[in-house]
Amino acid sequence: MDRDPHEPIPYLWIPVAVFAVLLVIFLYLWVKVPPKASVSDQLALLVGCVILILVSCIGLVVLINMATNRIDLSQLVSEPGGGASLSRFQFLIFTFVIALGLFLVVAHSYSFPQIPSAVLMLLGISGTTYAVGKGITATDPTHMNKVNPVHPAAHVPPAAPAAPAPGAPAAAAPPVVNP
Repeated sequence: MDRDPHEPIPYLWIPVAVFAVLLVIFLYLWVKVPPKASVSDQLALLVGCVILILVSCIGLVVLINMATNRIDLSQLVSEPGGGASLSRFQFLIFTFVIALGLFLVVAHSYSFPQIPSAVLMLLGISGTTYAVGKGITATDPTHMNKVNPVHPAAHVPPAAPAAPAPGAPAAAAPPVVNP
C-alpha cells in the first residue's frame, strides 16, 4: 500500500522519544564533568549535550523520512542533465569524513583541536572542484537549453481582442482626459 508522501508518519514521535532517552542515558554515562570545572563550563557542557540531542533527533527524523522515500535522494550527487557527479560525491564524502573526525577529536579531548593545514587544503580542493564543476555546468549552452527551454508558444504575439457578439452592447471606451 503506497502512502501519500505528504501524509505524516503515524507515531513518529515514539522512536524519536526512545532515541532521545537512550541518548540522554548514553551521555550521562559517557560524558564526565572535569573535577575542577567552573559553573560556566558545566553550563556549556549541558547546553552542548542538549543541542546534540536536538540535532540527533532531527537527524533521526530525516533518516526515517529517507527510509520511507519521503525525501528523494536520487538527485543528490547527479548532474542536472543526468548521471553522477564525481565532484559532488567527493565534496559530500570529504565533508562528512572531516566533520566526523573533528567531532570525535572534540568529544575525546573536550577542546577544539588545531586543524592541520593539509586537511583544510584537501577540503578546499574538494570545494573548489565542486564549484568549478558547477560553473562549467551552468555555462554550458546545452545545459542552459535544458534548464530554460524555448517554447514556440512563448514567441507568439498576443491575439487581438475578440469582437463583441452580435446584439451585445459594445464596450465603452475609456474616457479621454484632457490636461
